[in-house]
Amino acid sequence: MRGSLPHWITSNELGCIIAVADLDSNSVTVLPDVQAIDRLAHGRASATDLELLESLGRLGSVRESAAALHMHHSSVAYRIGSISETLGFDIRSLDRRYRARTALLLWQLHVSPRAKKTYSRI
Repeated sequence: MRGSLPHWITSNELGCIIAVADLDSNSVTVLPDVQAIDRLAHGRASATDLELLESLGRLGSVRESAAALHMHHSSVAYRIGSISETLGFDIRSLDRRYRARTALLLWQLHVSPRAKKTYSRI
């Protein structure tokens, strides 16, 4: 992976979205979308898949995400197909990207190994 997951998940940068950090972690971990993100995080291409999911959610375009991640757009399109399979829905539409990005945020705040270090009840 070219880097770690994006730094944007800090209390200062989240604004009102910080409210999701106060959700009960036990309730968040059982959500199917969050469990799917966790499966991605433990998969063979975990770092790339999570970075790609975040990039696609932020940029909204396969080509822009490919350029940002220094990948070929056909490789990104292939990975998006694989990510969509794991999530159980196609992340190429705006509403589904929002759903996936929200699940990623919840996973980062409540499930990821980094969450335990970074967010001890903000």
